[in-house]
Amino acid sequence: MNILFIATYPEMTGATNSLIGLVRELKKLNYNPIVILKSKGYLTEKLNEIKIKYYIINYYDNTIGENELGNFKHFFKFILKKTINNIANTKVKSIILKDKIDILHINASTVNVGYKAAKSLGIPIVWHIREFLEADHKIRLIEPKKSINEIREAVKVIAISNSVKEKYSGVVNNTKLVTVFNGVDSKTLETLEKKTINIKKIQIGIVGRISPSKGQLEVIKAFGELKEKGYNNIFLNIIGPTHDKKYQSELTQYVKKNFLGKYVSLKGPKHSVEEIWGNLDIVIIASGAEAFGRVTIEAMLANKISIGANVAGTQEIFKFVKSNLLYESHNHLSLLNCIEKVLKNIKYYSLETNRIKNIVLENFTAEINAKNISLIYEDISKEMKEQTAIR
Repeated sequence: MNILFIATYPEMTGATNSLIGLVRELKKLNYNPIVILKSKGYLTEKLNEIKIKYYIINYYDNTIGENELGNFKHFFKFILKKTINNIANTKVKSIILKDKIDILHINASTVNVGYKAAKSLGIPIVWHIREFLEADHKIRLIEPKKSINEIREAVKVIAISNSVKEKYSGVVNNTKLVTVFNGVDSKTLETLEKKTINIKKIQIGIVGRISPSKGQLEVIKAFGELKEKGYNNIFLNIIGPTHDKKYQSELTQYVKKNFLGKYVSLKGPKHSVEEIWGNLDIVIIASGAEAFGRVTIEAMLANKISIGANVAGTQEIFKFVKSNLLYESHNHLSLLNCIEKVLKNIKYYSLETNRIKNIVLENFTAEINAKNISLIYEDISKEMKEQTAIR
């Protein structure tokens, strides 16, 4: 079966890594995945490594930043983007015909290129929803009603968590809307050697883009107050690319003002498993609206003691693995109490990571994700054949 994927971003994001894992595992299941993306980058490098065919076409996403709303320049950008996307749809149509595509799979709600092409040819569409948009990315759909109507036309709409499914259940037919948990590449993470915790120098980490939505300031505040309580054996590592320079400046100023420079480090982006996870003992997931929580799953697979905010996808995962290390989101004192609980019971929670890792391996891998999505493809294929037979 030939599956054509429309990617969102060519660089390293959660959606990109999920797509890489999905097409790799689908190929092992004897599907023929083909990817369309905007430009060369991290994604093309990975597709070349796993020998997945792809096309590069110029197109734009279907969103606008909240700070751009009401901006007069946006109107002209919108017209330009729409024109370029119309050209892109013509190219997608040619690819569908050339490669005899059976299903079009759009990888996120932020892109609608390919929709018109597939509809005009009667090709079934599967649409992945991987984000809350406003809550987690501070963006909105440019034409909300039109975009939602397009998503409704998909044969299946895949939500990456029950939290995402709940958000869209009022606008998408429940017979079409299904939850398929994201899958993480477990091979490199599960073989990462478990680090022995040095009680004299406990390494705490927060991993993800530097952005208010990820909660780095909340973590620094809790960390600073723990230092005031006499916990001088803890160090904070902030790992991730800068998406908001103003916010990063706010973080560095807070660290400087509160004399935390010796204990708090902004490490910038890291890419290898060892660079990200090797040095950490405790990982905090402070995002106020995580659609799923790849970082949560990766931390658990890497045998890290994980602490999470009690919202959305993060909360789902913690409850699924029966972890009691949830704190009240946007409440740094609640986070402080949770970290302190771990520090006082560090041996117990270190042993707990083994139990949690096994649950994650049984439920949240790329292999399981691909298998579940392949069942959706098979159902669609069967239905299409039945409809053809009736005609």
